[in-house]
Amino acid sequence: MIEAHEFYWSGARGLQFSDDVSEDYKPDVVFYFMDKRIHKDVDVYSILKKQFSESILFGCSSSGPILYDDIYLGTFTGIAVTFEKTKMKTLEIPCPEQKCSYEAGKETVIKLKGRGLRHIFVIADGMTVNGAHFIKGANKVLPKGVSISGGLASDGFEFAETLTGINKKPVSGQVCAIGFYGKDIEIGYGAQGGWDKFGLERLVTKSEGNTLYELDGQPALDLYKEYLGDAAENLPSSGLLFPLEIRKDQDGEAMVRTINAVDEINKSLRFTGDIPQGYIAQFMKGNFKNLAAGGAGAATQAIEMMEGTASFGLMVSCLGRQLLMGNQVSRELEAVMHVLENMPTAGFYSNGEFSFDPGALGILHNETMTLTVFKEKS
Repeated sequence: MIEAHEFYWSGARGLQFSDDVSEDYKPDVVFYFMDKRIHKDVDVYSILKKQFSESILFGCSSSGPILYDDIYLGTFTGIAVTFEKTKMKTLEIPCPEQKCSYEAGKETVIKLKGRGLRHIFVIADGMTVNGAHFIKGANKVLPKGVSISGGLASDGFEFAETLTGINKKPVSGQVCAIGFYGKDIEIGYGAQGGWDKFGLERLVTKSEGNTLYELDGQPALDLYKEYLGDAAENLPSSGLLFPLEIRKDQDGEAMVRTINAVDEINKSLRFTGDIPQGYIAQFMKGNFKNLAAGGAGAATQAIEMMEGTASFGLMVSCLGRQLLMGNQVSRELEAVMHVLENMPTAGFYSNGEFSFDPGALGILHNETMTLTVFKEKS
C-alpha cells in the first residue's frame, strides 16, 4: 500500500504537512515543485535534504506550484511518498540545447528499461529541451506496456532559465526521470484542454522543427499579431492566451502548441513543440468554464483507468491556463479535486505537458491539464 503526504513551505514555520506526519518519517521519494522566483533567495534543496535525508528528492522550477486544489505562489510544494512493493530508478541526462532532445528521449527510456518497468515520469528543462523531439525519441524505444508522463519545467513568464534536479540542487539543461517497476503498481493518466477554436483553418506552408514561418503563405508573426490585436505588444507571453491547434489532416489527432519566442526579423514564431509543414492549424482561445471542465475531464480519464481509488496524483498543467485564469486559476484545480476527492495531489504549472495514449504512445501537449495517478494492488 502507498503512503503519501502533501506539504508546502511556509518560510519561518518550515514545512507544513496536510496531515499528521511523524518526525522520523522516511519516504522513498519526495516530488517537489518550486516557484522559480524564490530560487536565488531560498535553498529549496537543502531544506528538503534536512527533512528527508534518506529520500529521493525529485523536483523542478515552475510558474506556480500546485498543492491539492490551489496554487502556492512564492514558495514550494510537494508530496512525500512511500511504496510497499514498487521499486524505483532515477536518471539525469544532460540536454543543454534543443538539438539533443531526440537522443535524450531515446537514452532516457533505454537506460530505464528493465524487468518490470511500468511507467516513466519525466521532468525536463523547459527551454533547452524540445518536448516534441524528446517524446518522439522516447516513443521510438518505449517497450510495450510501459507508459510515460510528466512535463517541462517553467520559470513563469520570463522564458529564460528553468531548473530540474534529482538528489542535488536543481540546474538548467537536463532531463530528470524516474522509473517505476513491479507487477503491483497501477498507473492512470489523463489529459484534456478545454480551449475553443476560432477563426479560419489555415495550412502550415513553411516551418522547420518548432519554428513556424508561414500560414497560408503569410508571415506567421504578422498573422498572429492581427489576431492578438493590442495583446501583441506583450508577445511572447500574451501568445499563451491564444495557442495554436494543429493536426495532420481533418481526421488527425489534435495537438495544442504554445509560443515561447518570436523573431521580428524573420517574422516567425517558435513553439514548445514541432509545427510540421502541411499540417492544418487553427487559433484557439479559452474561457474559465471550459478550462475547468477540461481539468475535471483529465482527472476522470485517469481515475477510470484504476480499479477503485488511487493513492496519490501528480498534476501538470500549463502556464498559459494559469495566465488566462489569473486569480481564478483555482477553479480548474478545484474541478480536478472534485473528481479525485481527498486523494493527496501535488504538481506544477509548466512549459509543456507529457501524457500517454496507448495508441499514440507519449504525447507532448501545451495548454493542457494532465494528471498521473498511482496505486499498488492490495
